[in-house]
Amino acid sequence: MREEFDLERYGQRWQVETVFSMIKRNLGSALNGRSYWSQCREMMLLAITHNIMIVMPAELFYTAAQNPTKVTTHRGAANFSGLEVWKVDSPDT
Repeated sequence: MREEFDLERYGQRWQVETVFSMIKRNLGSALNGRSYWSQCREMMLLAITHNIMIVMPAELFYTAAQNPTKVTTHRGAANFSGLEVWKVDSPDT
């Protein structure tokens, strides 16, 4: 068994556990689907929502860093679980 143990793959386990923890903390730990397929669909949607929550603030941050203009916080429908979404005002306005 010791010869077959993949130390490199096991070293990545902490990354998976971190993502599971983030999803459970931000989006909840319970699934509402009753059938197997509805639970699978809900897990896929949770993963997609998690990825969007990670990418959008980073993308907006890099856009704001490239355009050093007035930056204001926008709190509205795009507010995900208390995250602040930044809106960059264009230099024309």
